[in-house]
Amino acid sequence: LKNNNKSGQDIADLLQTTVNSVRYQARQVKPSRRVTKATRAAAIKLRRDTVCRLALKHTRKVAYMGRQEISEEVPVYPTLAAIRREMVKKKVVKGVSRMQIQRDLKSRGLKSYVAQKAPALTTAAKKVRKRVAKNLLTEKRPIFYSDESKFDRNFRGAKRCYARSRADVKLRQSSINVTFSVMVWGMIGRNYKSDLVVYGEKPKIDSEVYLKKCFTLRVLRALRGRGLFQQDNAGCHISKRTKARLDELGIDRLTEWPAHSPDLSPIETVWAIMKRKVADYRNLETRAGLAKAVKKEWGRFPMDTINRLLDGQKTKFRAVIKADGGRF
Repeated sequence: LKNNNKSGQDIADLLQTTVNSVRYQARQVKPSRRVTKATRAAAIKLRRDTVCRLALKHTRKVAYMGRQEISEEVPVYPTLAAIRREMVKKKVVKGVSRMQIQRDLKSRGLKSYVAQKAPALTTAAKKVRKRVAKNLLTEKRPIFYSDESKFDRNFRGAKRCYARSRADVKLRQSSINVTFSVMVWGMIGRNYKSDLVVYGEKPKIDSEVYLKKCFTLRVLRALRGRGLFQQDNAGCHISKRTKARLDELGIDRLTEWPAHSPDLSPIETVWAIMKRKVADYRNLETRAGLAKAVKKEWGRFPMDTINRLLDGQKTKFRAVIKADGGRF
């Protein structure tokens, strides 16, 4: 009736209703939009091509060495939010979700990686990593992993990027203006988590401070005759005084640990998870508040996660051996 140019009153009289009801029903009528399969496939292809191009975007970085100009193509590593904003800006789509962008990246063979911050390994360091991995792969005794870590107030976390393989992700360095921080020490083992040790403000950690604060009675009970104690190559860890004191206490320790190898220690993963959680805290205006938040997250850290990290150690050691001591 509407298409035959009938008036609203004529339609209302025919349907025995009011004119307002007819006008309301007329506003609900929308023209049908038929989308063919070819049109839909072309739109999906355009969206996926745009997402892939933005994720692998490079920019030219120019530097000067004397009078010589040096230029290099460096990856941008945009976030999912940046990709979405760029797509809307280019009017590729009116709106797209983060999950849809992730699915499009996965369909093009792109995976999610975190750009690591680690120094390059020398040939000697690779040999030590391979030798230590072989020894620990056959070790039957449980290993207790320990380390210090510094928590910053304005920790932002590692930047996630998308690439076809880990080899395509370059190492990244970031400089953050830190207002205050907290240095802590902890130790984990199978079904074990030590008390968190918080050092003082601007600590000078030498052998005396390390032995006095970290090796409490509870830690000594867990280590004596129950497994191997692991620590990195910090000065207070490998000093003659520390080694002699640990021998006096009857603590069996790993005599060798490769340099620049935080990827081999599961407690580094624990620190990374805790830093991301502490970064979500608000109103951490004092160092005492930051220390309290770190202690809270350490206390609630699940033991199942620690055990799963320890279960994955042999997989790490095999990967190091396969990489001939390199990073995996």
